[in-house]
Amino acid sequence: MKSMAFAIKAQIGDPHAKTFAFTAQKTMYGGKHIAKGDTIFVFASENEGGHGPYLTRRRHLCRSDRQAAPPRMANATCEHHRQTHRAHEAVAGAERTQALCQLERRPTMILELFATLCTGLFAGAAIYVNLVEHPARVETGTSAALKQWRPSYRRGTMMQASLAVAAFLASVGAWLAGRGIVVLVAGLVIGFVVPFTLIVIFPTNRLLSDPNLEEGSPEAATLLATWNRLHAVRSAAGALAFVVLLLHLGGRP
Repeated sequence: MKSMAFAIKAQIGDPHAKTFAFTAQKTMYGGKHIAKGDTIFVFASENEGGHGPYLTRRRHLCRSDRQAAPPRMANATCEHHRQTHRAHEAVAGAERTQALCQLERRPTMILELFATLCTGLFAGAAIYVNLVEHPARVETGTSAALKQWRPSYRRGTMMQASLAVAAFLASVGAWLAGRGIVVLVAGLVIGFVVPFTLIVIFPTNRLLSDPNLEEGSPEAATLLATWNRLHAVRSAAGALAFVVLLLHLGGRP
């Protein structure tokens, strides 16, 4: 006897399970004739805790506790073709729904990926300045360090500010498109560095850029040390936002 194909829609606790057991569940398209060896298409039901008509697994029936069914009629072959066709139509419809959902999620995913990229570049550059560039220039002496800091600050400001603003806007856009509150929080964290720079760090930047500041003075050395500590806040904010976005991307399709 040829095996037949059936579809069942029920609550699915673990979509990745190797076997499923259902009690008194109704099957679609002639389930009274189900028997051992038949092919079963399992759908997660939106009415039973699922997320809509989502094709979970294709399985073969290995056991049936129903009462023995009467022998299949002579027209079982025609019925088999009809049931198989209907089951395949149901499967194709679910797969089309999944494909459309993935296409709808793609633009929002791109926004979140772009936000993560900009945040990662910002965090990497900021941490490099704290751990490598600033300590290296201070080792050359206060006068040389100040001379190097001025053009470095001027060039770095344009890059860091652009990355922070781009990451913030992309995160807000992804949140508005439905990527979740976590993306918005990460965007607010990376966006925080802009007002922090303008309000907290800028007075120190202005003093260090003053041409009347004596380059080798203790005051210049103190200002450089203060600037490095304040810049570490930006590095920490960038690193935190980057980790949050990475974890969110890793845990959500």
